[in-house]
This record gives sequence, structure tokens and C-alpha cells, in this order.
Amino acid sequence: MPRTARLKTIDGKMNLIGPRARQRRVELGLTHDAVCARIQINTESRWEIDHRDLWKIEARRRACTDVEIVEIAMALEVDAAWLMVGR
Repeated sequence: MPRTARLKTIDGKMNLIGPRARQRRVELGLTHDAVCARIQINTESRWEIDHRDLWKIEARRRACTDVEIVEIAMALEVDAAWLMVGR
């Protein structure tokens, strides 16, 4: 069975959270590596995210699962809803 195309934003991007994730990371004064370390600690190494993956998420070049969004939000000390829609 053929794989269906992933849904993208109107401008062809792969996620909604990228700009807000970057904004919050910068507000906290964290590097990509620092956020990745927080995620790895919070997930007890179940998700060994690499700084390149986080960069791709921020650049909206990589899709995110709901579980990943929740973990990123926790690492950035924000609500997952804000990360997704800005509220």
C-alpha cells in the first residue's frame, strides 16, 4: 500500500512549533545541545535527540510527533499548547 504524503503547512513547512521553540530556547539562553540534554534527561535517554534534529525542528524541516512536542515543551518550560498554537 502506498504511503500517503505528510500534511504540511500552507507554506510547505513540516511543523508549527519551530519558531516558538526557537524563540523560547533563545529567551532561556539555551544552546541546542543544552535543550537536547534536558530532553535526554527528562526521557531517561528514551529519546536521544541530536542538536541537528532540534535545528531541523526549529527550521520547520522536520515533523514532530505529539510525544516529541510534549518533551520539547517540558525542556523549554512551556505548555505544549503554547508551543503548537501560541496560546
